Amino acid sequence: MSRRFLSTIALVAWVAVLGSAAGCKNSPKFEGPQLMRWDFSEASTRSYAFEQRSESYSVMAMMMPDGTPMADTSQYKTISTADLRVISAGGGTANMTLEGMSMRAFQYNPHTGVLMDSMTEDMDPITVENLAETGKPDSTDQQTQQLFDYLFPLPVDQLSVGETEERGLEVPFNTLGSVLPVGGTVKTTFTEITQHQNRTCARLDTELLLDRVDLPQDMPGEYLFKRSGTSTFYFDLQKREFVSGEVSITSTVIMDAGMENGIFNIESTDTFTLQLAE
Repeated sequence: MSRRFLSTIALVAWVAVLGSAAGCKNSPKFEGPQLMRWDFSEASTRSYAFEQRSESYSVMAMMMPDGTPMADTSQYKTISTADLRVISAGGGTANMTLEGMSMRAFQYNPHTGVLMDSMTEDMDPITVENLAETGKPDSTDQQTQQLFDYLFPLPVDQLSVGETEERGLEVPFNTLGSVLPVGGTVKTTFTEITQHQNRTCARLDTELLLDRVDLPQDMPGEYLFKRSGTSTFYFDLQKREFVSGEVSITSTVIMDAGMENGIFNIESTDTFTLQLAE
């Protein structure tokens, strides 16, 4: 091997080292605890490709007014796509909108799995106003608040890599004209700081479990509500915005109040994906 060739290899190696050092010098370092917040300080629009895939299987049985028993089993799948926009006028808040949403629904024979019917429907836009930099909306609606426990999840407090934050949750469970509270927890882990899509990101892994139903003692029947899920999101620590995310949720609802009041069993799964449009 010639000296000239060896010198060329050494030069290339030094250029690589110097380039790496220069890159490190220009990239901000994120060490220690991080308080992760959106940046809504200036006017901005962030657009995300949004997709939701849902599958449900349900069984229903009840006694008709004429005394005839009735039972029905159904199986559905839906695929919804939309442009999700986080629009800020500055001042520390933003509005989140789902625009151009299209849903494709498929009905299957629950016994054979054969496709029976399908349809496509364009949905009206959905807007959630006054989203704070904490990732929480200024809304008293429990369904809206619940959505943000697994969509764009940000820890409430600052976390270091490897630390987990655990919070209590409560969502409504509607049954037989009553609204019952269901309690649980959501755990958010600051798993690592990593390069994701050429950005320095915090990887946030979330676990959700809701399964504690507070039943009145005089309420007839048996009831079960369980929702569990996981998510992985990547949050750009420098630009203070989410880059991408994936959510998977499984739900089981059982309401057995006898044939006169109805017996319901619903199993469903939902997956969400989000990707920031560059």
